[in-house]
Amino acid sequence: MLVSFRFFDKESWSIHATVLSAIILIIFRLGFKNINKLNVLVFASIISMITPDISLLNKVIFVFFMCMICWSKKNFIKGTILALIASVITYYIPEKNIVNDVIQNNNLIKYSSIIVIVMWFLLIGYHIINYIGLLSIIKK
Repeated sequence: MLVSFRFFDKESWSIHATVLSAIILIIFRLGFKNINKLNVLVFASIISMITPDISLLNKVIFVFFMCMICWSKKNFIKGTILALIASVITYYIPEKNIVNDVIQNNNLIKYSSIIVIVMWFLLIGYHIINYIGLLSIIKK
């Protein structure tokens, strides 16, 4: 099984992956009260960055194995079901679609999307810094 990712690729792919991440987070929000956690945000990003040139079966198997390291015992079944649903839904959303075309052809929306991408990475960076306890060291 071969699974590949696109990360910091073309601008159009970054915007597409951001839209997919938003869809995945909406799906995760259906099952969890708080999705503003490092594992959920990173997991949504990983699922959205999986390239569409693999088969659906490979994507689902890969996401299932990722669920084993992402979810706690308490959230494993619900998180896995939601992640698999999100994987299937995002698999069928092509890179060339109406939403991405509107974003790419409107400079205001396009640059707003780029700002959202930067804010996304800042949020994940903040969670990483908070997770490793760097903030508590700085505050002392």
